[in-house]
Formats: sequence, structure tokens, C-alpha cells
Amino acid sequence: MASPKMNLKLLIDRKGSGVLFAEAPKEFVDFLFHMLSFPLGTLSSNFRDLTRWLDAYKENSKIA
Repeated sequence: MASPKMNLKLLIDRKGSGVLFAEAPKEFVDFLFHMLSFPLGTLSSNFRDLTRWLDAYKENSKIA
């Protein structure tokens, strides 16, 4: 089964370090709004748990 892919087009101002234009599918925008609907504390703890899991996975992958 192929992994789902999504295209995101960004026009970035390198001098001003900002995004001038973004084009994304509806599903991506829906996901962003869904993430914004969570309280910030919930997101930070979920991201912290995810980074811990990824770090542990990377360490285990180096051993194997």
C-alpha cells in the first residue's frame, strides 16, 4: 500500500523570511484548522511525546 502524499506549494521571501503565498489541498487546510482548535497545552504535550518517541526510535535504529 502506497503512503499518501500531499503537495504544498510555497512562495517564500528569503530576505524577509516569510511566506508570500501558499497553495495546499483542502485536506491540509482542514488539518491545520483542526490542530488550531486544540488547546495549546494539549498540542505541546503531544509534540513532546512524539519527539521522545522519535528520539527513542532513532536510537534503537542505530543499534540494529
